[in-house]
Amino acid sequence: MIPICSPSLVEGLALPVSAEQITRLPLATTKGHSTRWLDWFAAAGIDDTSKLDFIEFDDGGFAFDFATSGGGVALFTDNMLIRHELATGSLVVVNPLAIKARGQYLVYPETQQPDVRILAFADWLKSVVARIQAS
Repeated sequence: MIPICSPSLVEGLALPVSAEQITRLPLATTKGHSTRWLDWFAAAGIDDTSKLDFIEFDDGGFAFDFATSGGGVALFTDNMLIRHELATGSLVVVNPLAIKARGQYLVYPETQQPDVRILAFADWLKSVVARIQAS
């Protein structure tokens, strides 16, 4: 996961922005996932995270829109969701330090006979994730 934002948010700051400078910016996160930012700052060597300004959203799409509009910095995986915006310059990588995402999980009820539709979806989802990770 890498920190991204609109270029307007970091106008006047030299890229890459230091982790210390990022602590003073609004940080977009989804509810229950602010630990990703704590992991990122720990990897960057920042110990005091008591004054971080988290703005929590119910959905990652809202955090993405917030970052794109210049409201704050968001952590995103470097994947298909942000490649176009990075290529066109509507988003910038604030700091190149990347951390591994903790993972995503597909949960479904365990039954005697597995539903072939769920198994097919799970196989498809795994193939999409594998393609993203390979690129």
